[in-house]
Amino acid sequence: MTRWLQLVVFGLVAELARAQCPNNYFYVAPLQSCVSFNTGGSTSLFADAEAACQKAGGHLASIHNVFENSLVASYAQARITTKKFFIGLSRKTQQTQDWGWTDASIYDYRAWSNGTTPAGNGLCAVVDVTTQQWEDVDCTQEYDYACSVKFGCPDGWQLFNYTNTCYYKGNGGNFQDSQKYCQGVRNGNLASIHSIEEQNFISSLVWSRCGTGPHGQKLGETLLGGIYNKGQGVQWTDGTPEDFTYGWCEHTGAHGSTVVMAAHQRGSGCGACHDSSWFISNEPPTNNGHNYEAFVCKTDPYGH
Repeated sequence: MTRWLQLVVFGLVAELARAQCPNNYFYVAPLQSCVSFNTGGSTSLFADAEAACQKAGGHLASIHNVFENSLVASYAQARITTKKFFIGLSRKTQQTQDWGWTDASIYDYRAWSNGTTPAGNGLCAVVDVTTQQWEDVDCTQEYDYACSVKFGCPDGWQLFNYTNTCYYKGNGGNFQDSQKYCQGVRNGNLASIHSIEEQNFISSLVWSRCGTGPHGQKLGETLLGGIYNKGQGVQWTDGTPEDFTYGWCEHTGAHGSTVVMAAHQRGSGCGACHDSSWFISNEPPTNNGHNYEAFVCKTDPYGH
């Protein structure tokens, strides 16, 4: 690949990522993160600043080398209204040097103004945008702050650019355990479906040959995040509206039953539902004795 083409590809990736950052965040390619500085003119305590970052799926920024330190400080200097800003570094007591990052990353770089350890008794850290050095401060003092949200899907998940969402195929489990697993990854949910493009992507993710799986169901029969309510349609676990349905195979199941996608081919012994049509399982989400052959989660492409 030529240098020119590499730059074009890099630019396209950066533009895509920028479009997928949370509101008021911008993508910083060298950090592979979406970054934001509080620019409303109001400063915050350390705990409040961290809470604001977590609300967007991230943490106060962590810094791990001199390049990152210079980059973040330079961005801050152009954006914040004061000279110093919180980063995600703190310690528990004045008597220790157990500094740690709020994002749980390794404390492997130091830029203290006094050398390898801070000069004062503060429990939190700020960066001076002029010197690009760190200072320890009282956590209850107010400063500007930098948030960082790592961009990308969790390991084992796949990004679908059309929906700007990460998806995961899980193998087996009842409804409640499957939903609990999804919620444990960036507050995800069992998948809701809102377009033919999303339908086709999920179908390709879970598609299977015809056969019987280890849980006694047809291979490819995949649990979605829908509960069927007679007269009201499908209620999705993520709270999104029912604005799309696809090829109902069986639409007369019991009220309060789960919704399943039959993501397998048609043929002898494959059952009445196939080709990724939906059907109502006649199993309530509270039936922990009923295990599905697969389930699909969805979550954001940025977060903890």
